[in-house]
Amino acid sequence: MGHEGIPVQSPSAGIRSLPSVVVGIAVAYAVAAKVSFLATIPPGNISPIFPSTGIGLAAALIWGRPALLAVWLGSFSANAISFLDGTVTTDRGIETALPVSMLLGLGATSSAAAGRFLVCRLCRGRDPLESGMGVLVLGLVGAMACCAISPTIGVSSLAAGGYVPWDRFGYSWATWWLGDTSGAIVVAPLILAWHRSHPARQDSWRIPEAIALGGVTLALSIFVFFANHPFVYCLLPMLLWAAFRFGMRGASTVAAVVALFATICTCLGTSPFVRGTVAESLLLLHSFMGVSTICTLVLAGVLAERRRAEAALRENERKYQELVENANSIILHWSRDGRIIFLNEYGQRFFGYTEAEIRGRHVVGTIVPESETGGRDLQRLMEQICADPAAFEQNVNENVRRNGERVWIAWTNKVEMDSQGKVSEILSIGTDITALKRAEEDLRAAHATLERRVAERTAELAEARDRAEAADRIKSAFLATMSHELRTPLNSIIGFTGLLLQGLAGPLNEEQTKQLRMVKDSGQHLLALINDVLDISKIEAGQVEIRCEPFDLPASIRKVVQAVTPLSDKKRLPLVVQVAPEVTLVDSDRRRVEQILLNLLSNAIKFTERGRIDLTAERVPNGVRISVTDTGMGIKPEDIDKLFHPFRQLDTGLTRQHVGTGLGLAICKRLVDRLGGTMVVDSAWGKGSTFRFTIPVQPAGET
Repeated sequence: MGHEGIPVQSPSAGIRSLPSVVVGIAVAYAVAAKVSFLATIPPGNISPIFPSTGIGLAAALIWGRPALLAVWLGSFSANAISFLDGTVTTDRGIETALPVSMLLGLGATSSAAAGRFLVCRLCRGRDPLESGMGVLVLGLVGAMACCAISPTIGVSSLAAGGYVPWDRFGYSWATWWLGDTSGAIVVAPLILAWHRSHPARQDSWRIPEAIALGGVTLALSIFVFFANHPFVYCLLPMLLWAAFRFGMRGASTVAAVVALFATICTCLGTSPFVRGTVAESLLLLHSFMGVSTICTLVLAGVLAERRRAEAALRENERKYQELVENANSIILHWSRDGRIIFLNEYGQRFFGYTEAEIRGRHVVGTIVPESETGGRDLQRLMEQICADPAAFEQNVNENVRRNGERVWIAWTNKVEMDSQGKVSEILSIGTDITALKRAEEDLRAAHATLERRVAERTAELAEARDRAEAADRIKSAFLATMSHELRTPLNSIIGFTGLLLQGLAGPLNEEQTKQLRMVKDSGQHLLALINDVLDISKIEAGQVEIRCEPFDLPASIRKVVQAVTPLSDKKRLPLVVQVAPEVTLVDSDRRRVEQILLNLLSNAIKFTERGRIDLTAERVPNGVRISVTDTGMGIKPEDIDKLFHPFRQLDTGLTRQHVGTGLGLAICKRLVDRLGGTMVVDSAWGKGSTFRFTIPVQPAGET
């Protein structure tokens, strides 16, 4: 357990240095022992009352191991001085006295050490004076049991040193044990009680009472012991008075005063305990001292336990009351007939009633309206809760304040049982959820408004959809009309112009031929424009039908290349085609793939003045990638995003050099998307461009 003792520290314990403590204990022990030796019983150095034992036990319990050194020093010093100064009559010299004194000190130290160890162990490190059981442990174990060690070692040492005859060993041992036990029982509790920390504030009226107790105790002690009256029982009320009114300090002090008078008067031969023999007198004296002191201190310990329990109960009640009163919740205590027993301060402020005004009133009509705003019967609800409160652990209902304001409260209910196990009262804890309820109502209103607006918007969208569908039908009809009504005359114009140019209607001069070629070119340009517009319109209207079937992709590439070769030859541009061997038959829309290739190659030739045109086709995972690369003027980075928008041309303004509708790339991009592929462009201004499109095709015959 280290150097520490039990927790009986005084306010001044921390300011004492260890050496001064050791010296102080040793001096106190030695002085008390020397006084005790004045009443020794021959033979040897044996005193019938030895308060030094109580000093040693108390010091060991308070200061721990350092006190044991002080006990040994004090015992050794007192015994050695007594042997050498003639206090004890003996013919032994210093060569015997010093070793015997050392052994006597060892016995006293062993007794204190054993008492400290056992008391601390049995009391689990707590102050033994805190309870009646602790006092019994201190008296029976720390005093009576452990005090058998010192006389065993001491009498054996005295007998071995020739101070006590061996035939008087038993008598000497019993006398020593009785003296040590009485000293430990009386003195140790006295020191421990006065060493304990104690409240500085005392009631002023206790001082006169303490003086009265002391005076009466002294008077009765003188009357009983000095006058040799057999009225020892008259001292019992004083001991009880001290235990009940002044606790452990008062009880231990009065017990010590009574024991002091009893011992002195017994030694003087005037007390009621004096009998024919010394042994009989000592037995009666020590029996009285032990029984009266232990019983008084046990009573004081039990009372101290009770006071602590009552103080703890009062503190818990205070904390509970403070918690209840200061809680930010409504705490309601009500009977099964609906009567209010208690409402905490927060609840009183919340509802607007005082405690006197609300106690005893029925909940319905006071804090609960008869019915909610929504129509629910709250009086019926309260009757159901009172009839079976266990079934309503949680409920939410509307409540009413004194000013008539309606509020919503969430209640948690707990039943309280009486001694017979029947429900007697109900404890309800409420939380104001009015703001939450209002938020819920606002949310429901907002939800209803949203649903109404969504319905209105849905109707508007349905109407807009109907209009769009009607417009789409008109557009489809227009496209069908345009497809027939515009293409037919244009084809006639182009056809008849061709016949005229062939001279079938007669010879033409140079100017006529020139003008007819202009008419034919314009007609073809207009027909291409109409075809592009119709294509982009059909694509955006979702009317382009995709028909996938196996076809020979290399053959289609050759077909398209053959169609644009006159254009590239006219500009003297080499057209290089590279088709990977693994690109053969594929499943896709042949017509749309050829249309994409034709547009890309035509654009490449149109915008390339010198250099070459490259077309490559290769297999990639899950598809075929076709690239068209030119060495034309390229595209500026800021213009790339405009490429695939309809009617957007990068070559615009007064300096425009190339004719076109601006629909070719837009049509290509949308057709690739419809085929499930992707199209990207890489270009550098002044260096040319590469258009790549990938279509997810599946070779014919594969799954």
